[in-house]
Amino acid sequence: AAQLSIGKSSYGTGGTENLRLSFLNTQGNAGITSGWNIHSYTNLSASTNEAKLSIEQITRGSTNPTRTVRLSINQDGTVNADKFTANTEATDDIDLVRYSQVKYLQKDFVLESPSNTENFQILNTMGGAITIDTIKVTLVGTSSPSLTINPVHTTDRTATGTNILSSPVAITNTTSGYNIVTFSDATIPENSYVVLKTTAISGTVYQAEFTVKYHKD
Repeated sequence: AAQLSIGKSSYGTGGTENLRLSFLNTQGNAGITSGWNIHSYTNLSASTNEAKLSIEQITRGSTNPTRTVRLSINQDGTVNADKFTANTEATDDIDLVRYSQVKYLQKDFVLESPSNTENFQILNTMGGAITIDTIKVTLVGTSSPSLTINPVHTTDRTATGTNILSSPVAITNTTSGYNIVTFSDATIPENSYVVLKTTAISGTVYQAEFTVKYHKD
């Protein structure tokens, strides 16, 4: 059964006004879910100017129903989860956590027989700005291989570019890989090139294996 209940104060005076549209199942035992309310609440007292719109889940009680807010939109735009018990609104609000889900992307590539003067494009951000989260490098080689890298980003492929790292990093790991997670400038603008540059090499390096993890801004 659908029910409409209105509680209000006199026009022009302080107080609260409630408008509830209820969709109820009037059958069933106490303690089971029996329906939903759409609740518009306004406080018109002289010291308070409050309004919110709520969706309440109704559970049958032995006498009065219990109303639990599943969604509440306040006057200032915040979203709360409120408690209503035995027709009485509780004073405590639990703020819902609002978050943006971050989707990580990954680019893998292998640099064969690298030199100390590489200038190799890793990524192009024509799809939008990104932030680099991790650069992982593993070497394959002999005689204590080492490769120093200095990745940059630039909107002009012929330019020197902006350093992504605080300083060039010498990679020597040949087992589990070396993770770079600290950056000088890891935020790459749209329509930029991400370029791997090398500045030094020693030993014998057959391959440099790279994984770049990043997310879109």
